[in-house]
Amino acid sequence: LNPSSADLDNNGTPTDCLIHYIPEQWKKSFDDMLIKKLSNKGLTYDRYFKKPYELFLNSGYSPIWTNQKYQSSIKSKLAELGININIFKNCPDSKKYIIFSDLINYKEKNANEIQDLFNDNNFKNRVLEYFMLQLKYFNSKIVLINNAFASKLVMNHLIEVLNKERKIYTSLKFQNHFIIFSALITGKNPMDNFSLERLKNEIKVKMPCI
Repeated sequence: LNPSSADLDNNGTPTDCLIHYIPEQWKKSFDDMLIKKLSNKGLTYDRYFKKPYELFLNSGYSPIWTNQKYQSSIKSKLAELGININIFKNCPDSKKYIIFSDLINYKEKNANEIQDLFNDNNFKNRVLEYFMLQLKYFNSKIVLINNAFASKLVMNHLIEVLNKERKIYTSLKFQNHFIIFSALITGKNPMDNFSLERLKNEIKVKMPCI
C-alpha cells in the first residue's frame, strides 16, 4: 500500500525497473558496468525485493524473470535499447514462480495519507474486491502480504468472509490459498532478524500443504 516513490524523488521522471532480483548464476554477467549502462538507458536494478524472493527460492520457486517467455521479452527490450548481452545464461525454466503485485499503486511518501483513504468504505471495498480478483487471476498457492496495514486490512476482511473468531492471525486458509500476514521485510523500517526467521518457518510449514 506504500509503493516506491522513486518517480516523485526524480521530479516526476519515471524509472523503468528491469529486474528486482538477480539469481546467483546471473551475477557474473550482470556486473556493475552493465548496471551503469542500463541506468544510462533509464532502466534500474532494485535490490528492495531480494529478501522476499529468498524466502521462497529454497523451496523450488523461481523469480518470474527466469520464465523463458519473460526472458525473451526482456532481451527484446534490451536489444531495442542497443544492449545486446545474454544475462540469462544457464537459467532453467520452472513451473513455480514468485510474483510481486501491488494491491494499489498510489504514489505517496506518507503512509498515513494512504491509510486515511480507507476511511471511505467504498474505496476500501473496491480495493478488497481487487485483491480477490488477484487471487483468482494468479491462482497463488501462498500469498505473502508484505505490509502491516495491508495485512490487517485483508485479515479483517477474511475473518468476516470465513466467519472466524476476531483475533490476530499470522495466516489464514482461504479456498486453495494460504494467506500469510507480515510487516515490511525490507525498506526504511525492515523486519528484525528474529521475526524474519519466524516468518521463514511459517512459510516452510505451509509448503507441504500446497
